[in-house]
Amino acid sequence: MSQVNLLEFNVKVLRFLNLWPRKNGATHGIWRTLKDFFLVFYVTPSFMSVTIGLYYELLGMFYVVVCFVRNRDDIITLVDQLSDFEEFGRPPDLLKTDKEASMFTGFFLIYGLIGTLVYASMPFVSIQYCEKNKSQYMEDVGVPCGLVITRFFLPFRFDFTPRKEIVTFYQLTICITFSTTISALTMLLCGMLMHITTQLRYLGEKFGNLKNSHGDAILKDVRDCIRFHIAIILYATKTNQAFGSMMLLHITVTSFVISILGYQVLLTDNYTDSLRYGLHLGGWLSILFLVCYNGQNLIDESTMISRKAYFSAWFNFPTSVQKDVLLVIERAQRPLTLTALNFGVMSLQTYLQVVSITQKLIFSHIQTQLVQIRTLV
Repeated sequence: MSQVNLLEFNVKVLRFLNLWPRKNGATHGIWRTLKDFFLVFYVTPSFMSVTIGLYYELLGMFYVVVCFVRNRDDIITLVDQLSDFEEFGRPPDLLKTDKEASMFTGFFLIYGLIGTLVYASMPFVSIQYCEKNKSQYMEDVGVPCGLVITRFFLPFRFDFTPRKEIVTFYQLTICITFSTTISALTMLLCGMLMHITTQLRYLGEKFGNLKNSHGDAILKDVRDCIRFHIAIILYATKTNQAFGSMMLLHITVTSFVISILGYQVLLTDNYTDSLRYGLHLGGWLSILFLVCYNGQNLIDESTMISRKAYFSAWFNFPTSVQKDVLLVIERAQRPLTLTALNFGVMSLQTYLQVVSITQKLIFSHIQTQLVQIRTLV
């Protein structure tokens, strides 16, 4: 059976973003060092503006990249170890799962790119509206209308040509970098979760086939299933350790960003801004949902092993084999999970909780604004 390179498309995207080495164990050459230095130099003005303008999404990107780089060696090892499961056989839908992982990655990269271009072009449509409602901050600092990010600070005025065009292009490239980086890293995790759930389904099929085993083959087949189950548990545990700190972003920063975007969508009186913030909100909600959805699949498929093992006609097996199957049933009742450190489990329940908290924050802020308006009246 020929070995298949899994998550190859995800790896290619990360290599393009300079987040994945060209080959395992390769040392950084002079060109890689210059590229890294240029990237840090290029995003530094944006990071300064984050501190002043509280643009939390770019802070989130820095946090995600730092978490990934810190655990990159472990993640590279995990991607390589996906092929080790072929020791237990190849699931019939393995290639289908890998194609789906690539498809979702490509979809979100395209969505992020198109969404960023639309998001960046919307301010040009509403320049007249911006000029009429320009804030005092924009007047004092010299921020022109038509920028992607209006709360942007530089130590000089840039509301005239060619500085305005240069800053606009700079902001656009930063936003594209942000969307592609977040999408690529999140989809890598989702792809790994999809492969884990595929292996769990295949393990369930193996338990279902135990009823067809006879004689000495029963002991061998049961022990193979146990070894397979242990390998999946260890792999899922290592995946959780490698991505747990990154998932903290989806629990904390995502809730805040979604609430801000939802508030802006509801209260802005400009149609183009509503569409702009709506597209942005949809991207955040989609990525959060996909992570929680795959986390829920991991929970469901891991607990389903208990049911599959129970219906394997274990009571007809020899006594020594029965004990082994019962241990599998007991262990499988504790689900495998993807956690955001100690702040929660990534599941559909968590997704609903985040959306619910977001709604409460939005309506609470709206009520506060209405009270202030009534007080002024």
